[in-house]
Amino acid sequence: MFSSVLWIWIAICILAPFLPSTNAVHNLFGYPPPVLLCIPALLAILAVLARFLTRRGNRLDIVNFVASLVSSFIIVGFQIPLPLGSVTGQPVRVLTINAEKDNRTAPGLRDFILERKLDVVMMQEVKGGDKSPAAMLLRELPDWHIATVGEVAILSRWPLTDVRSIPLRSLPGRFVLSATVGSPQPFRAMTTHWSVPQISRGLGSLSRTVKTQSYDYEDTMEAVGKETLPVILGGDFNNPPRQGLSRMMSDRMEDAFSSRGFGPGWTYPAHRPLVRIDHLFSNKGIKPIHAEVGPSFGSDHRSIYAEFALFAGS
Repeated sequence: MFSSVLWIWIAICILAPFLPSTNAVHNLFGYPPPVLLCIPALLAILAVLARFLTRRGNRLDIVNFVASLVSSFIIVGFQIPLPLGSVTGQPVRVLTINAEKDNRTAPGLRDFILERKLDVVMMQEVKGGDKSPAAMLLRELPDWHIATVGEVAILSRWPLTDVRSIPLRSLPGRFVLSATVGSPQPFRAMTTHWSVPQISRGLGSLSRTVKTQSYDYEDTMEAVGKETLPVILGGDFNNPPRQGLSRMMSDRMEDAFSSRGFGPGWTYPAHRPLVRIDHLFSNKGIKPIHAEVGPSFGSDHRSIYAEFALFAGS
């Protein structure tokens, strides 16, 4: 009985992300922190170990142990990057961070920028006008440039031109912010902050907020589709890699951490992360070559840092 329930649970967890993004099962198993979905598998692993310690284990226990272990790695999205080979192109180092609305100083961010020689920083929840984390950071980096709208900002050591702000239909004051980065090989930097799915308020609320978030996806991808230059898109998407909207984005753009990161890549909550809802994507002409989860800089999110190669002539 236990084995049957375990295998059914594992099958649903693994197959749910492949269902349509409007499907209730898909969203019930796509949005929650993946570690919660692994609890039955982890209990099975402990049970099997206990059986073998008491010399009552059998071949079925071995099968359950292996299935639980392998499925846990799949469900949590544990990434192991494949060898990349030789990649040449202009290096671009990018960080995205939800700075949190009450965070004013972003401690350690300036030092991280200088140590890692960052080129672009994308920030969300940078509220506070002249006292926002983005504005205060710019004062510490006087040679840098900034574009901002609503509560998102792009900072760059290269000039920013042709700045555009595309309103999101989901919430007032939410935008896709886009700017041309005047590096030796120009590209577009884009950042956004999607709405939050209300999974804790019941199926009806989840269904409504999933539809609202689908507007965020449509507005964002429409903005990306209009660009002629290569694009690096980063932000707080409030959407984990397992959910359908992130999966559709990964079909059209390359998720830097999913491609070049190691480990689960969880970014939220910062003190004990359980899920990755912050992402960096790139499209044609820009290849991620390294990605990692960075510090929180005083936020309730951890950052995502990635290195890209921008191909000449793209």
